[in-house]
Amino acid sequence: MASRYPALFHRELRALWDANPCPEVRRLLWEVSRLHGRLIEAYDLLDRMRGQPVDYTVGLGLNNLRVALEAEPAIKRELSIRTRQAARLAAERRPVLGTEMFPQFVGPPWPWPPPRTPRGGRRS
Repeated sequence: MASRYPALFHRELRALWDANPCPEVRRLLWEVSRLHGRLIEAYDLLDRMRGQPVDYTVGLGLNNLRVALEAEPAIKRELSIRTRQAARLAAERRPVLGTEMFPQFVGPPWPWPPPRTPRGGRRS
């Protein structure tokens, strides 16, 4: 079903604020941001449910919901951000446990506990 008004992208919402910096527009944009967060939470919930056994009709409904959510600009933006972050993390060098993160344990410079020395005084 085609919408009468197309969805606005992040930069278009930013342009609305730049053109009308008043409290009413700010409140509306905060509400849009909150709803975008709910869309992202719903998409993440669908992603977590991916491998779960569900009824055939429920599976069709979830698949249709996934397709509808993936068409939303807020979801597209979030997925592109996550993809960039994953690529950046994969490109970073991570320390190997036991070599860089934790120094090798050497121990104290003397034997512990100190060796007992015999006391003088009693002779047999």
